[in-house]
Amino acid sequence: MLADGTIVEASESQNSDLLWALRGGGGGVGIVLEFTLQAYPLNKVYCGSTIFDFSEASRVLSAYAEFVETASNDLTLDCVLFTDVDGLKRIAIDGCFAGEDTSSDPTIESIKNFPGSISSDWNWQEYWKFQRSNDDDLREGRRSYWKSAYIRELNDDFISSVISAFESVPSVHTIFTFDHLHGRVMEFDESTSAFGHRDCKNLFLINANWDSDADDEDNFRWVRKTYAELGILEADSSYINYLGCDEDGRDAAAFDPGIRKRLLEVQRKYDKESLFSRTVCID
Repeated sequence: MLADGTIVEASESQNSDLLWALRGGGGGVGIVLEFTLQAYPLNKVYCGSTIFDFSEASRVLSAYAEFVETASNDLTLDCVLFTDVDGLKRIAIDGCFAGEDTSSDPTIESIKNFPGSISSDWNWQEYWKFQRSNDDDLREGRRSYWKSAYIRELNDDFISSVISAFESVPSVHTIFTFDHLHGRVMEFDESTSAFGHRDCKNLFLINANWDSDADDEDNFRWVRKTYAELGILEADSSYINYLGCDEDGRDAAAFDPGIRKRLLEVQRKYDKESLFSRTVCID
């Protein structure tokens, strides 16, 4: 539904520019009432986590930066700094392999057998079960505040800063995550969709979580302070789904210049009064 109440169809054959904008553009052009999603069959995936003591964080993050370079397109990784149920800080490399034969990707065994781990649990399971593995940690009712940025290089200085920042985390439910981006997501250009920064391989997220509203200000303050001290406050790129509600003016950083220019043209065509610009403001 457009700003004037008109209902239109966005497809490859009708209003294709609107379809382009909706694919990664953040929804600042109207209200989607119905959509068709193309699904693909996926058998069981080989997934798991190799966990290390926090004292190994520097070595593990450096190794992770190398693992993402050797991983096949069937293997997606992330690296997580977290606090376990005993209140001990840990770091883990998680992975999900969607191929048929794990022997085709030696990176998996390199992760599982990386020296110094305190546990390494990998197995074949249904993809939906793997997706639900963090449901309890991110359960309904828990309070959250996020900030993120694409990181183009996991160099030693940034790794050291991240580790130092996590040492002062105020909530045991807060995690730092490095998401690994590669494979098919990087094989499309800006003519396909409005999704930006496909050339970035690492997405860093400060995912603060806590239970009591009495702790709101302490956690807000810590996230903002940490984000600024990590030197990514002025990062020229961000992931639009991870933008916080208080990050006015950062929407534009979610898009490459060419995408931003075209997205503005589409917004002005379908939303002349800028009704939905409050949803995604890139001007």
